[in-house]
Amino acid sequence: ILSGLVGSEMCIRDRLVGPQLAQRRRLGKLALAGGALLLGAGMADRYVPLQSVAAGYVTRTGERRRVALPDGNTMELDARSAASWEGPQVVRVSAGAAIFEVGGSQGLHVRLPQGEVRLAQGRAMVRCAAGRSFCLALSGAAEVTTLAGVRQPLAPGQSVWFDARQVDAVQNGQEHAAAWQNGELEVHDEPLQTVVDALARYRPGWLRMSPQAARLRVTGLFPLDDGDRALEALRNTLPIRVRRLSGWYVMIDLA
Repeated sequence: ILSGLVGSEMCIRDRLVGPQLAQRRRLGKLALAGGALLLGAGMADRYVPLQSVAAGYVTRTGERRRVALPDGNTMELDARSAASWEGPQVVRVSAGAAIFEVGGSQGLHVRLPQGEVRLAQGRAMVRCAAGRSFCLALSGAAEVTTLAGVRQPLAPGQSVWFDARQVDAVQNGQEHAAAWQNGELEVHDEPLQTVVDALARYRPGWLRMSPQAARLRVTGLFPLDDGDRALEALRNTLPIRVRRLSGWYVMIDLA
């Protein structure tokens, strides 16, 4: 009788535990599949910025692209940039950076996440950053207007950062910010984080650094199209160590 009771109890327990084990296995498989999808999406994003795929003009990691706009003006996109044509003399830049060559008498309106830039004849550059935008008037005048309506005219050679509400002080001598057009990164007493962010737009995989290393100041000229050579130059001139954990993951820390 006792053995029969024990056997019955085990059968009942098996019937109760069996579905639970099957459920846990199903959840485990779903978690593995979800993780694989996230990893695949992350790797795909390092080739093409997935948040920008719907834009009319998109550049991949490491790609610069020159575009003839419908109105006859010219736009060159930096790596991992996105822009869309929104109508006569109106372009929206939603990610990355672009240099415009404006030849028409009507000029060009460039819409950015934090406002708009009105470009006259000549060359000018814009860049989108986290919560801010940048405009550099290279050889023509420009006017920045924030979403809040604050206006700032720029003469050739002047540049400015702005957000949706206000405009920073106008700067001169920032023409080197457009050196990416020639495949170069030129920095003058900039945080190392700025350099690494620029290099990350030109190489697949992930570049990571410690907060301490990110604050180091850098001055120099680096090749954007040869990230390994740029990292080696940084390692030779700064107190940092560069660890390549894989072909896709590089960690930078203080030496």
